[in-house]
Amino acid sequence: MVEELVTFHNKANIRVQAQIYTGRTLVSTCLAKPGEIHTLQCGLAQHDIYFRDAATGLELARKRDSEAATVVLSRYQGHYILTED
Repeated sequence: MVEELVTFHNKANIRVQAQIYTGRTLVSTCLAKPGEIHTLQCGLAQHDIYFRDAATGLELARKRDSEAATVVLSRYQGHYILTED
């Protein structure tokens, strides 16, 4: 089995916890400060990505059934936006 990787760019103005799940199983997680880039293992090509505020645990954005190799979390007009390649 080939391990898939996801590159995460935190362009938001806060610390963020990124989590990748396959089904109900947490595969990888990281804590990213503003401007940081991390590479996370996702196990399978299709996975769920969640982003939470590191201070409060509140969910900021999510993408289910993603196959993206790169995801970017940013803030635009007061909303957190998740884009992927």
